[in-house]
Amino acid sequence: NGRYYCYPSTSGEPGGIRAWTSLNLCDWEDCGYIIKDERLTNAYAPELLYVNGDFLLVTSPRGDGHFLFTGKSPLGPFTLVKDDIGLTIDGSLFLDDDGGLYFTHAEYPLIHGHTFTPEGIAGPAVPIKGSAMNHWTEGSMIFRRLGKYYITMTGNHLLSRAYRVNYAISDTGPL
Repeated sequence: NGRYYCYPSTSGEPGGIRAWTSLNLCDWEDCGYIIKDERLTNAYAPELLYVNGDFLLVTSPRGDGHFLFTGKSPLGPFTLVKDDIGLTIDGSLFLDDDGGLYFTHAEYPLIHGHTFTPEGIAGPAVPIKGSAMNHWTEGSMIFRRLGKYYITMTGNHLLSRAYRVNYAISDTGPL
């Protein structure tokens, strides 16, 4: 609807997910908490994806696995779907053109991917070739352009001076 949405990680705040919106990526409006839940204290890397009329929101509080929520608006209200998918941190959702849903997450030494359902059921882990960064790898995201799949990832530890963004390309599929 002509708006950008930002869902940052939280640190030290009461449990919940906050959101900001913008029309131009320069001026941002604080929308406050879109989810209040004490289990979401230190919610890492919240991410939202529109899938078949619903918004799926995934986050990994305190790095203790992932929570999955669903809602009809990017600002909520959201309903808890599953409270412990597991799978480390920085979960990311990707919806392919054929309707296939995928979930990627941080792992050592590379990103792992899974087929996924809107109910939070993950298929077997698939290590994604080309995503290793010679240390901890996190912050993955998949997108597709001109028939190719791209995955971005960050790594070499958040507090390292060598922290960076890398990418890999596939002609065959998101995993």
